[in-house]
Amino acid sequence: MLLYVLIMLAMTAGATTLCFRFLNNKLALQDISIYDARGFYMVAMVFVTFVLTSLAYFWGDVRFANETTEISGAIIGVLIALLGCLVGLGYGLTKLKEVDSRK
Repeated sequence: MLLYVLIMLAMTAGATTLCFRFLNNKLALQDISIYDARGFYMVAMVFVTFVLTSLAYFWGDVRFANETTEISGAIIGVLIALLGCLVGLGYGLTKLKEVDSRK
């Protein structure tokens, strides 16, 4: 179970960091505005959340199908993925900054 949770945390952190750094780089190059970047980040995080929670549920359901505990391993994975994506969304929306174009 611990390995399952750690892998879900690593995948969530990796996906949210990848989205954040990509959009932050686009902001630094001034390819998009801050409002567009935040909108794209929101949509990307909705997609990442959907993919990771689906993966967590199906992987957890297959992996922990024989266990008879009150809370299923699949549900724990879904909650971990949701928590990680919400933290990533909050961090990203507050930390995306407009680059000063006056040089």
